[in-house]
This record gives sequence, structure tokens and C-alpha cells, in this order.
Amino acid sequence: EAAALLAQARSLRGAGRYADAAAAYQRLIGAHPRSAEARASLVSLGELQLSQLAEPAAALRSFDAYLAAGGALAQEARYGRIRALRRLGRADAAREATAAFLRDYPGSAQARTLAEPGAER
Repeated sequence: EAAALLAQARSLRGAGRYADAAAAYQRLIGAHPRSAEARASLVSLGELQLSQLAEPAAALRSFDAYLAAGGALAQEARYGRIRALRRLGRADAAREATAAFLRDYPGSAQARTLAEPGAER
């Protein structure tokens, strides 16, 4: 069941078992792709891939998969996407995505972070 898989993934992540948590998120997404839990898990998985697993290409795929259908976590997914693009060295795509993000979410905490000096790193 989707809720149980989500709880398992969150528990593993909380315990610092990041690779196992990513696998649990992927099982959830594969088993229940249309569920709300799976949709939200794409953003959580992307963050995990980017921050703890050092897998920016996988993170970019997760964020893009979420953004393809849109949803309430689009702002978080777009911010993660920018960070993934930067880590991948895709400077032009990152600049373009950053400009769009700043236009769409000018007052957000993420916008302030993106606008800080040295944020292009």
C-alpha cells in the first residue's frame, strides 16, 4: 500500500539509511505511480539523490518527472532542478531556470538564496 511504502521511506531516511530510503521511494513510485504519495515522493527522492547520495543526474530526472505533470510541490521541484543543473555543470540551463524561478517566486526564501552573491556555484 502506498502509505506504508511512504512511511517506510521516511523512516529509512530519518535513520540515515539514504540508499535504502531512495530504493523505498522508487518502489513506491513504481508500484503506485498515480498515487499522491508517489507524486510527492518524486520531490523527496530528488532531494535525497541531490543532497545525500550525490546523484545530480538522477535528481534532475526525479524533479523533471514531478514537473512534467505539475503539482503543489512545483516550487520545491524547480528549486531542486536548478541545484541539480548547477551540480551537473549545465550553467546555461541553470541560468535560464533561475531567471524563470525568480520571476515566478520573487519573494520566496529560495529566491533570496538564488540571488545571493556566489549562488551560481
